[in-house]
Amino acid sequence: MRPRLSPWTALPFLLALICGVVAWTPRAVAQAFQTAAEEAILVDAESGTVLFEKNADQPFAPASMAKLMTLDVIFHQMRLGRLNEDSDFVISENA
Repeated sequence: MRPRLSPWTALPFLLALICGVVAWTPRAVAQAFQTAAEEAILVDAESGTVLFEKNADQPFAPASMAKLMTLDVIFHQMRLGRLNEDSDFVISENA
């Protein structure tokens, strides 16, 4: 059985999509952007320009370090060519 992916798995792809849109119309998107989050930052991926920030300089703990580390390992392996977006993973029933 193929495991269901968490919505968090799509987060990097969603951020890339948003940054792609922002690259076309950064001011319009940044001005219209709203969030209920206590901390946020939106950066243009190509130029590095900060388009939106809310308490961006305040330190805060990540929601899940395990998720962040898993993403780091996965994307590192993708850069090395060992994984791709169609890779399957076998997960034990005991996991």
